[in-house]
Parts: sequence; structure tokens; C-alpha cells
Amino acid sequence: MLPIISPATPDVPTSKPSPSLAAAAEPAPPASPSTPTVKSSEIPIFFDARVVARRDDGWEDMLERTLLRWTSVVVEERRNRSR
Repeated sequence: MLPIISPATPDVPTSKPSPSLAAAAEPAPPASPSTPTVKSSEIPIFFDARVVARRDDGWEDMLERTLLRWTSVVVEERRNRSR
């Protein structure tokens, strides 16, 4: 679990879907009973998907930093499993 911080999204619609759409939607999967904890010593990663999608200033660095950190964690996990 990476310590990713993303900005709040105040303009996300908060209205409930109409009853006909709600009935057609599949139920959400149940929540996991145990949530992995993030190490407090890890430096959080700031990632704003909107900045990347819009290709605003700094989007490449933001995406690269996140992907490199994720890749490092995956490699570490794989190495630890093989021991």
C-alpha cells in the first residue's frame, strides 16, 4: 500500500443516481476485513490524476515519481516472497 495523497475533489457530483440506474448497477464488492497499514516512516506521494490527465505543469514528474515508487515496492515484494 503506497501512501498516496490526492487532492480533494469538491466538484464531484454528490447526487444519488436515479432509482432505475441504481437498480441496474451491480452491488459494490464487500470491503476487505483487514486494511493494510502504511508505514509511518514512508514519505507520502502527492498524485493528482487531474493534473496528469490535463497534462498541466509537472504532470510527467508526478506520474514518473508515482510509477517508480510503485515499481520499487513491487520488486521488493517479489524478492521477499522468493526467500
